Amino acid sequence: MTEYQRTTSYLFKLERFGIKLGLDNINSLLDFLDHPHRKWQSIHIAGTNGKGSTAAMLESVFIDAGLKVGLYTSPHLVDFTERIRINRIPITKKDVIEFTNRMKPVIESIAPSFFEVATAMAFWYFDKENVDLAIVEVGMGGRLDSTNVIYPVATIINSIGYDHQYYLGRTIREIAREKAGILKKNVPCFKRSKYRPYRYLWFCSICPDFNCFISNMYRNYHFRLDS
Repeated sequence: MTEYQRTTSYLFKLERFGIKLGLDNINSLLDFLDHPHRKWQSIHIAGTNGKGSTAAMLESVFIDAGLKVGLYTSPHLVDFTERIRINRIPITKKDVIEFTNRMKPVIESIAPSFFEVATAMAFWYFDKENVDLAIVEVGMGGRLDSTNVIYPVATIINSIGYDHQYYLGRTIREIAREKAGILKKNVPCFKRSKYRPYRYLWFCSICPDFNCFISNMYRNYHFRLDS
């Protein structure tokens, strides 16, 4: 077994800790790394369907514009390194090993989930390689997802359906509220609402709480929100 295989085996064994919603562990990991997520700009993408394709399209657009673009998505198809890329090139196996060895004392101390460690690795790598922009896909939900420590230049919420109901809620409104948790003050949000404008209306109703502008990715709907 190679050193990389031993490293990824160690990482995958973290899945025994299951899904951990909340930001305490990711903040502890990033504190140890001196807050790498504050050193580059980002676009944050949530939603039930279409996150990966939206991320891939944005990656292509910004690479073609001449930017150095990080991409963090999940899951991977063949190899762990597919999750973390810069200008379509996956993180090196050497960097995966270096990061994991460096972080083992913290990992053993706080017992984070696999996804929390992978997220910290992505953010560390984007800082290390000095990206201009990172496209970050939410793992699950949004409000309590490990990726929700970034302060992006824009958020995107794709179509919303019934997913991970045990964690996110039983109704579409409950699930939508969790995904809307990525909204940030004064940060524009782009919402995909092709067939269900009432969901777009609901997002419009909560945007004033964040003082953020929301735009429909397909068409413009005109609503009047009565108090």
